[in-house]
Amino acid sequence: MKAFIFDFDGVVLDTQQYWDMGTVELYRSFIPSWTEEDNALLRGRSVVDIYHILADDYDIHISEQEYRKKTDTFALNIYRTKAQIIDGVLPLLDLLDARHVPHAIASSSQKNWIEEALVRFQLTDRFASVSTADEAGRGKPYPDVYLLAAKKLGVDPHECVALEDTATGVRSAKAAGMTCIGFDPNPDSPIHLHADVVIGSLHEVTDGLLETVIAKNSKS
Repeated sequence: MKAFIFDFDGVVLDTQQYWDMGTVELYRSFIPSWTEEDNALLRGRSVVDIYHILADDYDIHISEQEYRKKTDTFALNIYRTKAQIIDGVLPLLDLLDARHVPHAIASSSQKNWIEEALVRFQLTDRFASVSTADEAGRGKPYPDVYLLAAKKLGVDPHECVALEDTATGVRSAKAAGMTCIGFDPNPDSPIHLHADVVIGSLHEVTDGLLETVIAKNSKS
C-alpha cells in the first residue's frame, strides 16, 4: 500500500445522513412520486449523473442549471452548518501519518462543498489532494475519480487502498484496481458483496487491519 484514498460523504463527514433525509424532499419537489427507495439508488453518485438519471428515467422538467443551483444551496447548508466529523477519522489520519502513507480524497461531491468543509474543520492540510467527479469526468461507479486521485499522488492505483461507505463507491474503487475497505455497520448492506474488508466503525482500522488489507492489496 503506497496510498490511502478516502471517499468523503459518509466517511470523513456524516453528511450522508443529511443527504438521505433531505434529498427525498428535494427530489420530491421535482417528482411528486419520489420515494426513499428511489433515493437509495442514487447514493454515491455525482450531481451531474443524478440529474441525467432524473431526466432520463423520471422525466423531470427543470434545466440542469436550475437543478444544480437548488442542489448547491441544499448541500452548502449541510456542509456549513450540519455535518460533523465522523468518529474515528482523526485517529485514522494519525495512524496513516505515523505509517508515512499519503492520503487523499476521491468524492462524487462538488469540490467547493468539500473545500468549505475542510476549512471549517481545519482538515485542509490533512489531505494531499481532493479529486471530484466533476473534475474527473465521470462519477462513481466509474473508476475515473479514483484514477485521478492516484495520478495526483503519483502512485499506481493497484497500490492504493480506498475507504468507501456505498456499494457504488466500492465498485468505483475496485474498477480502478484498488483494494477497498467498506464502511457500513449494517450487516445486510450490499457493500459486503463488493468490498475486500468491511468495518462497522473507523476505529476498527488498526495497524492489524491495515496489514490484512495490505496483504490483500499485494495479491491483487
